[in-house]
Amino acid sequence: MTINLISDEYKKQLTLMHNKSFGSGAEIKPELAKLIESGQVKTILDWGCGKGFLTTALRKKYPECIVYQYDPITFPNDLPNKVDLIISSDVLEHVEPKQLKPTLRDLYARATKYQYHFIACHPAKKRLPDGRNAHLIIEEPSWWARKIKNLNKEFGCTNTVEYIEDKKIPNKYNIRVIKYVVVIKHEIQ
Repeated sequence: MTINLISDEYKKQLTLMHNKSFGSGAEIKPELAKLIESGQVKTILDWGCGKGFLTTALRKKYPECIVYQYDPITFPNDLPNKVDLIISSDVLEHVEPKQLKPTLRDLYARATKYQYHFIACHPAKKRLPDGRNAHLIIEEPSWWARKIKNLNKEFGCTNTVEYIEDKKIPNKYNIRVIKYVVVIKHEIQ
């Protein structure tokens, strides 16, 4: 099943960006590995996979799992209706603001056991070709927590992990790097 939660104009902007440098992460974070290695996860969706580097790493490290990949630009194939785990790593901040709630609802409807979201809460280093910051949603972790917790109640989920990475070290872009990480456990129906 495909979804169309992205405007044609934004899709054009992302196509130009993806042709340059988007989607290069392949790190399997410890809390993500813990979920997969729990024995409860057999199907995974790398949602917003960019060039697919994380998908490749997951397939290599966990050959017993079926790993799907989706990105509206690079891998716009049909999405599976249900998976045990949905992963988004540095993706949700790129969703068009008016599409955030429908997007989160879609992710909740597809995940049967867990969701893992690694969300940047700071301006991106890059700009879209039209001049906008590549992170369309730049909000504090508390803002993201409210959005996610409201849907958790609606879908009968509980947060199992939630933390903030705040790297106050100077970088060449003079950006304070803040990441919000949340693992959502879906209640077994």
